[in-house]
Amino acid sequence: MLPGRVLLVRNPRARRAPSEGALRQVSTPLLGRGWRIVIRSTTQAGEAAHIAAEAAGEGYNAVVAVGGDGTVHELAQGLTGTSTALGVLPAGTANIWATEAGVPGKTSRATGFLARARSVPVDVGRVTFDDGTARRFLLMCSVGLDAEVVRRIGGGGVRKRIFGRAAYIGAGLGRLVRAAPTLTGIEVDGAYAEHDLYVAVVGNTRLYGGITELTSAALADDGQLDVATFSARRFAGRRLPGRLALAARALRGRLDERQRGGVDYQRGAQVRIAPVTRLPVQADGEYIGETPVTITVEPRALHVLLDPDPNPLLTGEVE
Repeated sequence: MLPGRVLLVRNPRARRAPSEGALRQVSTPLLGRGWRIVIRSTTQAGEAAHIAAEAAGEGYNAVVAVGGDGTVHELAQGLTGTSTALGVLPAGTANIWATEAGVPGKTSRATGFLARARSVPVDVGRVTFDDGTARRFLLMCSVGLDAEVVRRIGGGGVRKRIFGRAAYIGAGLGRLVRAAPTLTGIEVDGAYAEHDLYVAVVGNTRLYGGITELTSAALADDGQLDVATFSARRFAGRRLPGRLALAARALRGRLDERQRGGVDYQRGAQVRIAPVTRLPVQADGEYIGETPVTITVEPRALHVLLDPDPNPLLTGEVE
C-alpha cells in the first residue's frame, strides 16, 4: 500500500494483544515507508465499528485491527462501503481472516506484510433479521448448534480468554452429544428445501474455525455465498457415533463437502433460513441474534489489505 494515514485499532482484551509501546516498536517498517500511524485502544464491545466509521470519514487510508476475528468483524461494520482498507495484525483467540489473507502470525512479520500489501475489494455478507436490523460478516455466518456454542462462550467470556479455541471445541462436543435436529426451511436463490437441521454455514471464505474448509469452493470476490447444510438425512442420521466421526474429520481439517457425505452444498446470492423454532445465529464467531434471517451478499463492498501475489481466496479479476 502506498504511504498514507493508518489507524491501528488495538483490542486490549485480545489474548496476544501487544502493549501500545510494543506496537509502536514493531511498526517501524511502516513508518520507514512513510506511513503516518495513529493508535487507539478500544474500551468496550462495539466501539471499534464506530472508530472505523469515523476514520473512514476522516480520510484514513487504512484501519488495521490489532486483535482477533472479533475486532476484524467490528471494523468491517464501519468500513464497508468506503474506500478505507481493512488490515489486520493478528493478536486474538482466532485469527481466521489473517490466515485467509496470508498475514503472518508474528506481529513483526505481519507489519512487514502490511507494508507491501495492496488494497483489494472483496464481498461482504449481510444478515438481516425480520425486524430490519442487520449485521455484516467477512468470513461466514451460521445457524444452529455451533452458533449456540458461540452464544454460550460469549465474545469476552473467561473460558474463551483462558482456553482459546479449546473452549469452543469442548463446548461444541458437549452440544453435539445432546443435539437434536430442528425442522428448517432453507431457500437459496429461490430454491426451497426443508431440512432436519443441525448446522447451516453460509461462507464468504473457505475456512471454518481455522481448522477445516467447510465451504472450500468459496471465493471472497465472486458475488456469491456458499452454503453447507448439516442435516439429519446426511449427517449420519440421528446416531451419535456417526456425528462424532464426522466432527472428528472436521477437526483434522479433512472434511471436504464436495467429496464426502454429511453435508448438502449450494451457492447463491440470497439465503433465507427459517426454522420452526428460533435458532441462534453467529457471524464471524460473534453471536448476533436468532432466526429467521435473510442472508445476502454485498459484492466487493469492502477494501482489504492483501498480499500482491495471487491469492486463492480471490477470482483473480481485480478491479
